Amino acid sequence: MVPSQRIFPPGPIFVPPRVGSGDADYAGHGPDVVADATLNGVAAGTRDLTVRLCMTAVETTKDFTRASGCSGVVLLYRAPVGECIHSVSRGTFDELRYVDTDHAVDVFAGRISGSFVQSWEAVGDTKGNEAGTKTGVSVFTHNLTVTSAPC
Repeated sequence: MVPSQRIFPPGPIFVPPRVGSGDADYAGHGPDVVADATLNGVAAGTRDLTVRLCMTAVETTKDFTRASGCSGVVLLYRAPVGECIHSVSRGTFDELRYVDTDHAVDVFAGRISGSFVQSWEAVGDTKGNEAGTKTGVSVFTHNLTVTSAPC
C-alpha cells in the first residue's frame, strides 16, 4: 500500500515559469488554468512509480500573461529489487480546468472518477505579480495498492 501523499515538486506547490511577452500580473483577469497530473511507471518494466505535474495559466484579457511548464518527476514508490510494477489500483491521469476568480487558494476534488488524485490545490491570481512566482498547483493522492511481479 502506498499511502496518500501531497505532490508538490519542489516547494509547497509546483510553480511553472512565466513565458511569453506578458507582464507577471493577471490583474483580476483569470487566469484560465489547465493542469494535469500523470502517474508513470505502470506496466512499463520499471521499479519506479512517479508523478509529474503540468500547468498552464493564461490571463483572459489584456497582455495575456502566461505561466506554463511541467515539474520534474516525484517518486511515490519503488518496487523491491528484481520486481517491476505491474498495476496500480487507480487510474493514472487527472486533469483540472477552471478560470480563477479570486486571490484565494482554490481546492477541487479529483476530476476524473477513479484517478489517483484525491484533490487539487491551485493558485491562479494573487495580489500583485504572480506568474512564475506564486501561480501553481499541488495534488493529494489517494492510497494506492501497487502490484509488482518479477521483471
